[in-house]
Order: sequence, then structure tokens, then C-alpha cells
Amino acid sequence: LMRREATALTRLQDAVDPAFLAYFPPLVATGKRDDARSGIRRHVNLIGELSGFRSLAEVRAAFPAGVDPRDAAWMWRRLLVAVGAAHRAGVIHGAVLPEHVLIDPAEHGLVLVDWCYSVSRPAGRVRAVVRRYQSWYPPEVLAGDPAGPDLDIWLATRCIAGLIGGHAPARMAA
Repeated sequence: LMRREATALTRLQDAVDPAFLAYFPPLVATGKRDDARSGIRRHVNLIGELSGFRSLAEVRAAFPAGVDPRDAAWMWRRLLVAVGAAHRAGVIHGAVLPEHVLIDPAEHGLVLVDWCYSVSRPAGRVRAVVRRYQSWYPPEVLAGDPAGPDLDIWLATRCIAGLIGGHAPARMAA
């Protein structure tokens, strides 16, 4: 999974239009490290610091009745820009989930993190899913069918719908 993340972030840094790089965490370094508890040598990635950001899970917890749909709209728009830029670079995130979408409310910034679930080749399969969000994934992905850009869009929509908490205006819900 860590090698998958390093591959995806490297590809994004190399292939994404520089105007969109702010949507992705910078990969500072990658290497191996001994796990003190297990004694196993593990692959690790060092990601650049992201100050001022909160996950959509944190935002949802802070607003249990749901956020204002107008606030959710800017988050959704930026999230779709991020996945669109990744897709043009040939990378499918594979796990656009509340904990993986970070926003900076003051700056209206967004960063999509945790690229270890990504697919970096056309029609690749998602190798792992986040168990607590298994019900969010389309059945064809859980059955092992190849993942396409539609997976990220599907999961992004689930994130924003959950953030709004059922208070979406009719046009947004449509």
C-alpha cells in the first residue's frame, strides 16, 4: 500500500498541471524503516506538513445537523477538481472518504490524502477498501471489477451528501 501511495504521488507530481498540485500532498521522501514492535522492515512515505486542515469527518462531527449546503458546494467543487486532475494524470484515488479529504476552512483549500488505495493504471483493481466504509463502495468494485474514474466521483458525492446531512436543496440533490 505504501509503494502504491508513493507511485501515485510521484505520478501526480510529475503529470498534474502545476496549477492543481495544491490539491495533493507533497511526497517528501520514501524509504524503509524497521518497525520496533514487530521487527519487520516496512516501506514508509514522508508527506509534507499540512497545517490548518481538517478532515471532512471532523467537520461532520462539529456540525452534527449538517453543514450549510453553500459551504459544502465549495468543498465539492474543489474535490471534483482534485479527482479530475488526478484522473487526467492516470490515477484513481480509490478511497475518497471523509478522513481522506482535508479542507482549510479559512482559505477554502482542499487536499486529498491517503493515496495507498489508488489505482495508477487504466482499469486497475482496488486492492483494499477501508472496512468501516465498505458499504459506500459500489458492488462491482467490491466484486473485484476494475475501478474507473466513476469510483472517485461516486465516493466524493457520498462524502458531500453525508456532510450536508440530508439538507441539500432539490437542485443540488438532483
